[in-house]
Amino acid sequence: MLQLINVSKSFGNTPVLKNINWEVEPNKIYGLVGKNGVGKSTLLRCIADVYPVDTGQVLYNNINAADNPNVKRKVVFVADEPFELNQSSLKQLIEFYEIFYPQFNHSKYSELISLFDFNENQSIENMSKGQKRQSSMIIALSLNPELLLLDESFDGLDPIVRNRFINYLKEQENLTIIISSHNVNDLDTLCDEILIIEENALISKESLIREEGLIKVQVAFTYDITNQMDFLQPLSHKVEGRVHTLIVRQSLDQLKQELQLLHPVLVYPMELSLNELFVLKLKEKEDE
Repeated sequence: MLQLINVSKSFGNTPVLKNINWEVEPNKIYGLVGKNGVGKSTLLRCIADVYPVDTGQVLYNNINAADNPNVKRKVVFVADEPFELNQSSLKQLIEFYEIFYPQFNHSKYSELISLFDFNENQSIENMSKGQKRQSSMIIALSLNPELLLLDESFDGLDPIVRNRFINYLKEQENLTIIISSHNVNDLDTLCDEILIIEENALISKESLIREEGLIKVQVAFTYDITNQMDFLQPLSHKVEGRVHTLIVRQSLDQLKQELQLLHPVLVYPMELSLNELFVLKLKEKEDE
């Protein structure tokens, strides 16, 4: 569906993206994470052709997406600071968008207005930040895109509205979504695949865990062993009673072997969350 081939982008003498290669499968939800300044927003803007790439290609169904109106109608980008005609209401904006997006879906628009109990007659300049976010998302989804690009689009939404949007996005068919967010818990809940932008490269969460050799386990004992776990050099260590939750850099078999002399009654592998992985990576960078 979407293919990035050796995409690079710089601003002045500062490279932001360098030789990015990525193949996006249809009807999946992708999450993008990374510390500030690594290029999440720039990558989305290059895909949407808001920024022209310096080198490389962005292909949509094997067609170069740059300056191609037919492709652009299928790709909708919601920026972190969306631009709207502030003196207009959402209802008035619809007439504007219909000119450029003949596939505008009035049925979906009505469904979203009802779902979020949204006042379509209120002028945008009088809306709160969260309401402006909602208006941008309602319009974007009503444009019936094939590819939806969301840049920090949940920022400013209250928890109830955010959860409604997350559940709504999960239910959509024939829609591919790429979303960047600082709220990694949202992405863990929503996405089929999560990628971390690091040093000009895209690395999947699963690949990074494998490459780093990280595992998360719960270990339980029949006696107090709080001060005897340091030899494992855990990257994270939490204790509740006699149950220890550890993140270590070794294999599960190796860990079990090292724990034999301590006679644990339970060694249970757990899924390493995106938030835990992200915090560990940031800490490593700070310690370098």
